[in-house]
Amino acid sequence: MHYQARYSLDNDWGGWNGIHLTPSLDLEGDELPYALGKPYEKFADTDKRKQPFHTTATGGEYEGFFLIGQMYEFDKVKGYGYDSTQTVKGTEEWNGQPLKFVDQVGRFSEKPNGRWAEGSHVNTGEENSGVRLLKFPWLPMSQNLFQFNAAPEIRLAEIYYSLAECKYRAGDKAGAAVLLDAVRERNFDADDWDAQSYQADLSKLTDDEFIDELGREFIGERHRRTDLIRWNRFGAEWWDKPADGADKSIFPIPNQAINANPLLKPNGAN
Repeated sequence: MHYQARYSLDNDWGGWNGIHLTPSLDLEGDELPYALGKPYEKFADTDKRKQPFHTTATGGEYEGFFLIGQMYEFDKVKGYGYDSTQTVKGTEEWNGQPLKFVDQVGRFSEKPNGRWAEGSHVNTGEENSGVRLLKFPWLPMSQNLFQFNAAPEIRLAEIYYSLAECKYRAGDKAGAAVLLDAVRERNFDADDWDAQSYQADLSKLTDDEFIDELGREFIGERHRRTDLIRWNRFGAEWWDKPADGADKSIFPIPNQAINANPLLKPNGAN
């Protein structure tokens, strides 16, 4: 989390401000041209998970998965939500200015001087770069809930999606749609569900869409690398990552292990 996240999320811990979603937009605000990546924009606008994270009651109930846009201080009077009159301020490039997380990576504080030559890369971000994931959130410390979160190793949804993938690969797209929709329906209001349902329009369920749906459902759960390898997409390009060889899909054997055991061979070795 950002160094100032403690003011928004009600805790006294600091942060390193080192992790966020890969961006969906380029420096000009246009969507990046790659099929992969862009996780925030892959969520439909009507998806309940896409709304900004906020606690909704003193018991730790919350809505939304992401910190995006202007950050406000935690509402200590109510014991949940934000105080819209108190903005959180930046401390580095945006020192003393309202802290607004953007779905972009770049030196935007330097734009008035025309300095965008650095481009959009891992090492050109600023303190407000990137959407922050709160799928397993920091809950209010004042309510004694801060440590009451957990990251699952496996969920029932994974069983549904694994079986759906088997059916899809076997040519049973309708059967796959039933299983996927059984999980997905919780993410949308009833009046929007028909527009989102795979069963209502099987043509929407393609290879690319299945890969995107895996990314949405299991974001932040350490699935993506394995999923992309299984679908033969790990070597493709996305933001700040060019296309590379299939050998990158295999973890390298450390030199120390190879030196200790002559029977171990690096990938590609005879």
